[in-house]
Amino acid sequence: MEGEEGWEMDNEDHASTHVEDETEEETTFNSQPGVYIFPPIQEDTAAAFADITNILKPPRKKGGGYRSPGLGDVTQTHLEGMRMFLGTYICLETDNPEHHGN
Repeated sequence: MEGEEGWEMDNEDHASTHVEDETEEETTFNSQPGVYIFPPIQEDTAAAFADITNILKPPRKKGGGYRSPGLGDVTQTHLEGMRMFLGTYICLETDNPEHHGN
C-alpha cells in the first residue's frame, strides 16, 4: 500500500526475488556439508522489519493509532516473532558492528 499516509516508504530499490520451495538446486545446496550461508545485510533486515511492522500495525486513514491487521492468531503470532527476531538482530549489529558471530 505505497503512498498511503503513515506507511513507511522504502527509498531503496530492492531486487525482486522469486522463491520456489523445495527446488532441486536448493535441496542440493543446503545438503552439502561445510557450506556457509552468510546472514543478510543490515539494510535488508531493516527493510524486512519495516515491512512486517506495516503489516502488523496498519495506520488509520484519519487520526492516530493503528487499525486491526485482520490476520489470524497464528499468522499474527508468527509475524510478531519474526519482528522481534529482526529487531534483536538489528540491535546486535548496530551496537557491535565489528563483533563477528552476531
